[in-house]
Order: sequence, then C-alpha cells, then structure tokens
Amino acid sequence: AGSSDPVVAALDLQVRAGECVALAGPNGAGKTTVLKAAAGLLRPGAGRVVDHVRPGGSIGLLLQNPSDQLFERTVRREVAFGLPKRGPQAARVPEVLATLGLAAEAETHPYELPASSRRLVALATVLVRDPSVLLLDEPTEALDAEGMARLHGAIEKVLDRGGAVLFSTHDEAFMAATAHRVHRMEPARASRA
Repeated sequence: AGSSDPVVAALDLQVRAGECVALAGPNGAGKTTVLKAAAGLLRPGAGRVVDHVRPGGSIGLLLQNPSDQLFERTVRREVAFGLPKRGPQAARVPEVLATLGLAAEAETHPYELPASSRRLVALATVLVRDPSVLLLDEPTEALDAEGMARLHGAIEKVLDRGGAVLFSTHDEAFMAATAHRVHRMEPARASRA
C-alpha cells in the first residue's frame, strides 16, 4: 500500500519561455514526480500545477529509461509513431533524426543500437512533436560524448525558439553547462524535520 506522506513538499517553481532549469537533489527528493506532474501524468494531492503553455504548444517528456519509450521495429517508425502521416510533425522526422545524428540508423531496430543512441532515439520521439516545454528525466544517463553534444544542441534549439526546458539530473557538470538556474530539492520528510 502507498504512503500518505507527501513526496514533494513546499515546492514553488516557475519555468519561463527561453529558460532551462535543472532539478537537483538526492534520490527520493521527488524530481521525477515533479516532471511527471508537470507533464500531466500525476495529479498533486495538494497544491497545484499551472501551465501556461503557448497556444498550440505542447509538453514533451523524456523518461529516465529509454526502453520504456521504445517499441517499434525501426528508428524511423519509432520517431514517427502516432503522428499524422501527412502532418507537419511527420515531415520533421528526417530533420530530427539528422539533428540527433540518427539519420544513418533510420531503418535499424532501436535495440540494435548502443545505449547512447537508444537514448537519442527516445529523445527524437519527443522532439519531433516540437514541444514548447521539454521535460527531461536524467537525460545524460548512458550518453557518450557525442550524445551529450547532441543533447545540448537539442536543448539549445528548444530554447532558441522560445521553448522552456526542465530537467532532473545528478550530473553536476551538465547542469553547470546547460541550466540557467538550478532548483535544489530535498526529500519531503527531510524538509519537514
């Protein structure tokens, strides 16, 4: 049975257009919970989540484990999954694959790729929808140096077009190089002590 204790307490956080904010803190601090609540996947038991996403905008979430997001037979099919076949998002598939260095792997099964590339495929499934708010849960996990550069470039593109990025991480170097500001979190039980 679940606990009635809050996972996150006393959180007041705003992320503005063109801003990249990092959530930092130990395991159990509620970083993933905040991201899932921001994506609308969880409802807070108390308090509220308010989003003022631009009209026509969307929220995209990259989960911590890319295996939770990958199930198609090819990288191209994975990235195009659920998109209207003749819509503007489907037309973006080749561009997103190229941006993330995946164009040559378009017809490869995602599980035949190294972990870093699988993570980028999962990111591509989010970016192809052109989200105005990009939520990333531990985005640097399993990324090699090239993957890190591709991730940083993708974040910059979202910010350059006026989007916002909120990510959780334990990677202090990535946080320092990427985030405009850092919100440090502690487990809710610790914050009440």
